[in-house]
Amino acid sequence: MIVDRVGVLGDIYALADVAFVGGAFHKAGLHSVLEPAAFGAPVLFGPLHLMSREAGLLLQQGGARTVSSRDECASVIADWLVNRDARASSGARAKEFVQSELGAADRSLQLVLQPLL
Repeated sequence: MIVDRVGVLGDIYALADVAFVGGAFHKAGLHSVLEPAAFGAPVLFGPLHLMSREAGLLLQQGGARTVSSRDECASVIADWLVNRDARASSGARAKEFVQSELGAADRSLQLVLQPLL
């Protein structure tokens, strides 16, 4: 499924087996990788992702893969769709990463308030 509409991705990611997130094949910038990861979908994106902290961390955790061509993207998607265990493992790591980062706003607030206390 290809989506070119604002406001529906969360509903779609909740049903996804795999998610390709656009924006990392050009300099416009990678879109949010956290949304599909939060639903436990393993994430794919292009090579220009270095400005996204979350993309790098997802890669380190095994919840995402980067691809550098259409053929490589198709190959990884096909592999994940056939290999349920690999797909489930990568999706679980993606979701675990998101859950491990919860509470960042509270931690940031405490850093801001700390000099005042």
